[in-house]
Amino acid sequence: MNTARISFICMILGSAASIRAAEPSVADTDYFEKKVRPLLVAKCYECHSSSALKLKGGLRLDSRAAMIKGGESGPAMIAGKPETSRLIRAVGYDDVNLQMPPKARLAATEVATLTEWIRLGAPWPKEGPAQ
Repeated sequence: MNTARISFICMILGSAASIRAAEPSVADTDYFEKKVRPLLVAKCYECHSSSALKLKGGLRLDSRAAMIKGGESGPAMIAGKPETSRLIRAVGYDDVNLQMPPKARLAATEVATLTEWIRLGAPWPKEGPAQ
């Protein structure tokens, strides 16, 4: 195998490894547990969690993996890129066809919390095997 091919393979493997979520820092975990999780529980889980009576749009927001996988419309968020995340577009009411939650708009501070969390890479504390 030539050197260029080996370098290319190493680059691809290194990129794939960097895509995996790193262990969140204590500060990231605190931010998630104090600001993000309570917001998701209060405003999203009724329709978008494993405990929802009827899962809407095939979208779960109760795990990082589920958010990345997304629902019928695709991924809910792209870690590190709030500007391209459907979740931010929906909660920001930027699209008349995609406004969540549907009955009452989130406060600007709540949208900012989710935006910052995604910008940070959407850190989510480990809770066991991915679902």
